[in-house]
Amino acid sequence: MQAVHLVCNVCTEPVFGRSHSVISISLRAEGDPPMNVALHPTTSRIPRRCTVMRTYRGRAGLTQAELGDLLGCSASTVSRLEARGAERADVDTLQQIANVLRIPPDELGLAPRGRPTTGGRTGMVGATTRGEDMRRRILLGGMLGIAATGATAGPHLVSAVLNPSGDLPAAEIPAQLRRAITAFATGHYGDAARLLPPVIAAAQQSPRLASALIHGYALASQVAVKTNENDLAGVAADRALAAAHRDGDPVLIAVAAQRVAVALRRDNHPTEALALLTGAIDSLTEPTTLPLRGQLLLTASYTAAVGNDSAVATSMLTDAEHIASRVPATARFSPAIAAGYGISIHTVLGDTATALDYAAGIRAGQLPTPERIARTAVDAAHTWDLHGKPQRAVAALVAAERAAPEELRRASVRRRVVGMLDRPGPIPPGLRELATRTGALV
Repeated sequence: MQAVHLVCNVCTEPVFGRSHSVISISLRAEGDPPMNVALHPTTSRIPRRCTVMRTYRGRAGLTQAELGDLLGCSASTVSRLEARGAERADVDTLQQIANVLRIPPDELGLAPRGRPTTGGRTGMVGATTRGEDMRRRILLGGMLGIAATGATAGPHLVSAVLNPSGDLPAAEIPAQLRRAITAFATGHYGDAARLLPPVIAAAQQSPRLASALIHGYALASQVAVKTNENDLAGVAADRALAAAHRDGDPVLIAVAAQRVAVALRRDNHPTEALALLTGAIDSLTEPTTLPLRGQLLLTASYTAAVGNDSAVATSMLTDAEHIASRVPATARFSPAIAAGYGISIHTVLGDTATALDYAAGIRAGQLPTPERIARTAVDAAHTWDLHGKPQRAVAALVAAERAAPEELRRASVRRRVVGMLDRPGPIPPGLRELATRTGALV
């Protein structure tokens, strides 16, 4: 696969190879058409945005931490913006900075968008709400991360999130989206990424296709998590939530909020993630939304466990199990899926014995998809390893490989396999061969 890097649209030079005075950049591989990150190209010379940002922050008498509070991000993110990040930030991020600091748009190389306001992006739904603050944090951090790393994801996934393209007829969107969902569910994450760009591109054309757009971005976020592209996962989740807020359907908002919460949790913000999930759960009051409410409770329970809140984690898990016992099982929510979460939740809380009790309660055939089987087996393997039973851990990893080989090629799983190999003592039978097959050993 060709490396994806940042290239200036105007001079075609790599962005990091020289100083640039334009804000329109592209993510592309050699010979590929550009995929624009910024949507307002300009060739006019402008002051360096980092200097402009620092100057206006100083005039406002704000510390980096205080500006971070207004932008919904950390002081370290502001520091990155002022050091180099503002030179590579996307248009929405720059517009947000201009709004908060009352910077004339042209000084940041932006097209005029009217009089700056005191906070939030112009026209955003709920710009002053806690959820929108979280969205701003995700977007800022994600776009900066993509700019800094050059976006190492496969080109299909980058295209799906940053600049989707394709000529898929509207009538074919549902079928193509179902194919992408099926590819993900069967553990074929590369195929899912390949199918998504035309879905998202076509769904952007009409508000009537909002559901497909939101589910497309949400799935792109899930695929990005599988491929360890956390920045891309965050941006995709943010775009799903932005589209959901525009649509106003609480179910779609909850679907997107779940993905944003996962991105926040993976970015070490479990408290904010839990608050977002709790709000989404509370908004689902109709009986028909019980399965989705159960899904969010499981995600919230794991998030609380990551945040070391045992009481909330176990309470939410119990609530989810109660719902699972009352509603028909689906591919996304069932008693077995809840039990799978029980493994990871209690492992994070340090209770591997209870976690293994949950694992023992899951019977063959109860988990609905290869992805879910492999994911649950990988979690069980981690628990067995922590419990001092490495051979049982290897057996669980082999079972995961049989169900969905791509799950074993995730960076997080390969790191665990290498950690088991590097540990003093005898190497469990089959572990070295597994490591070789899955690319953990090269």
